[in-house]
Amino acid sequence: MTKQNEVKRLPLDKPHFEANGKKYHISKMLSVERWRQFEDLQMMVGFGKGFQDFFDQIKKAYEALQHPKIADASVILHNLMLGVKEKLDKRHDATLQICALFINGDGEDEKVYDEDTMNKKIEDWGKEGYAMQDFFTLAWNMVPGFIDVYNEDLENTLKHMKQVKSSQSKDKK
Repeated sequence: MTKQNEVKRLPLDKPHFEANGKKYHISKMLSVERWRQFEDLQMMVGFGKGFQDFFDQIKKAYEALQHPKIADASVILHNLMLGVKEKLDKRHDATLQICALFINGDGEDEKVYDEDTMNKKIEDWGKEGYAMQDFFTLAWNMVPGFIDVYNEDLENTLKHMKQVKSSQSKDKK
């Protein structure tokens, strides 16, 4: 086997790498727009639909069963199942989609989310022949960091709310 036909390792010890003739760098932060996409992506991965759409369809099926319109509920639930299957058949792996939120090409606007741009990045990585397990590693290294920051921010917000409530209680006495 020639070197060009071998699966490549993603250089996880470096802040950047090349794929399909393009230079990519790994960011440790996400913009608000990309964070929103990250949250929605979790639902998209699990069910093939955005959270609101999935909820609305389940609610319609539930309401149809209450009247009883069993045939309507059956159609709604069948369409949801087909939607899940279609999304799962056509989607890029969730790990790659998460990585595409954090990995940016030179000149890419890191504040916006553009599905076409994300898909092109994933295609570049595939053409370059990078090992999938390296993207798993990268995704797990990125996501827990966000959870730590989010929890810390939540804890600080709760602490501040307690202080405000405590000072308001003292003012009433």
